[in-house]
Amino acid sequence: MKISSLQEARYAYSPKLPGMLRNGIADICVKEGEETQSVADQEKIKAGVRLILEGIGEDVEREGLLETPDRI
Repeated sequence: MKISSLQEARYAYSPKLPGMLRNGIADICVKEGEETQSVADQEKIKAGVRLILEGIGEDVEREGLLETPDRI
């Protein structure tokens, strides 16, 4: 059975991988560095998140949302 030139091209295709993946994943490692320091005012952000939640009609005292501002 003869295959089309498109099929030939598909069979010959080899995806281009990022450099760190070309030799497999065995060489990949996670490097832990220093904790990042936030330059943002966390309390203002938490208050803003609460305000947004209230603005969209959510009960910010609901169990599922109590810790949401702290997760931001």
